[in-house]
Amino acid sequence: MEKSPENNPVDLPENAEKTSDEEMVDFLLPHIINPCEAEVAPGEMANIRDFYIREARRLLEAMTDDKQKHRLQNYIDIYENKSR
Repeated sequence: MEKSPENNPVDLPENAEKTSDEEMVDFLLPHIINPCEAEVAPGEMANIRDFYIREARRLLEAMTDDKQKHRLQNYIDIYENKSR
C-alpha cells in the first residue's frame, strides 16, 4: 500500500481515550496551525493539516468540555481551507 496521510496516520497521544479534552486540543492545535509535511510518494511531499482536521472533527464528538470543543472548532473553521 502506498503511503499517504490518509492511510498512514501519525500517532495521537498515547491513551488518547484517557486524555483530557484540554490536553487533546493542546496536542492538535500546533499540528493544525503549523502542519508538517509527509512523504506520500517517493520525492512527493504533502501537507497533512487535513489529516489533523479530520481527526479533530472526529474527536469533537466525544469531547465533553464545551470550552475546549468551542476552542477546537474555532481553529478548524479558520484553517480547514488553508491547505487547499
